[in-house]
Amino acid sequence: MIKKIIPGIVAVLLCGSLSANILPVHAAYESAEEVAFSLRGISGGYIPKTNPNQIYISPEDAANGTVVQLSMYIEADYADISYISAALESPIEQIIFKKDTFQSPTSFAYSTEQEFTLPDGTSFSTRFKPFCFGRFNSIGNYEHGSYSFLADIKENSMVATWSYDLANKTIFSPEFLGGSSDTFSFMDFEMQILPETAADTYGINYIQKDSFVKGATYLTSDDSIPDPDNPGKYISKYFSLVPTLKPMEIIICDTNPVMDMDAESAEQMNCFRFAHDARDFSIEDFPAEIAFSYGGQTFTENSIDLLETFTAGNPGSLYVEKPMVLENVLTLAGTPLENSSGEQASLNYYIGQKGDVNADGIVNVTDAGLILQYSAKKGAGEEAFLTDGTDSVQENFAYFLADINGESQNSGEDGSVLNATDASLILTYAAMTGSGQSVDWDVLLAR
Repeated sequence: MIKKIIPGIVAVLLCGSLSANILPVHAAYESAEEVAFSLRGISGGYIPKTNPNQIYISPEDAANGTVVQLSMYIEADYADISYISAALESPIEQIIFKKDTFQSPTSFAYSTEQEFTLPDGTSFSTRFKPFCFGRFNSIGNYEHGSYSFLADIKENSMVATWSYDLANKTIFSPEFLGGSSDTFSFMDFEMQILPETAADTYGINYIQKDSFVKGATYLTSDDSIPDPDNPGKYISKYFSLVPTLKPMEIIICDTNPVMDMDAESAEQMNCFRFAHDARDFSIEDFPAEIAFSYGGQTFTENSIDLLETFTAGNPGSLYVEKPMVLENVLTLAGTPLENSSGEQASLNYYIGQKGDVNADGIVNVTDAGLILQYSAKKGAGEEAFLTDGTDSVQENFAYFLADINGESQNSGEDGSVLNATDASLILTYAAMTGSGQSVDWDVLLAR
């Protein structure tokens, strides 16, 4: 668990000069919740789908020092912003703004068209990274507006301020992307997490300073006339457009993410296959979702999104002399996902020859003997194992290989179906292969 220490309280401000003569009266917002300026994580750690205003940094990345990429977003149904100025502050000297990383449309263009999907689901193609003052033209292509931009990083790299002055307002629609979306990034930047930053939760916040509010109209959070002795945290020249500010939390973790699954779900992360099974490997052989704990919180992700590697092909294409395990490694934002024992978490295919109960690569009388001993003990009400009983996955896999006629339905828990029939089929198979015959289990079982 992370020991949560609240850093020094940082005042919050956004200073924006909004074009009141362009914003129609019918589009005026009724509450502070209708326009939001939001800091979101883009890369460099784990960003929860349910809260993009958080980013989790692994102990290894924190120890070595890492870079995270953040973005400032605007969320609004309708707005025409002609000028905006904002400032952010880091709470500690170990988390600093990186100079020369602040990206804008004209300074960050791709050589070819790129596909983008915004957080509200809007998808489109453009050479320019989408920012809030763009539009769709008459043929449906995205264009960015013209503007002037100024960014400033204080000498200690703990405060960043910037401003936009947008031009050509008459030719660019006041609706974001022509009214096709209401969520946009208008500034990407990077922050350096210095090595050995202590595990804690750090807020990257908007800040309030008198120098940023000269000439602006004060608004309190309830839209009333401000109290000079208690200035509100929202500042805007357009009285009805009051932004909600969503700061960012950078969470330095003291442990790596750990699978948070019950025993039955964890068991399903192992799939048993016969070497002669010609079906393709498939992610559908495993649980669709993986639950894990990270930074004191519990999250759930799609299994396929956590896969670092996935085995292709099918067991029938593999030469399996002795049982083998194919691991499909799971990672979270580059950090290995661990199980409760601290081991690398993976989706595993256990592959072996039918009837090779003791995993020595030979199907013979020894395997039949193990089944008969197991069945006898079960019949007498005693505890019975096909293996040494110390590993439940290995025990269930041995049971899977021993159940020749498939009556157990791949479950080694009930112990009610391994019997003399399975042992007899193994002896028949061993005798036929010992005499030089080529034996197919499916053919043998069909007799």
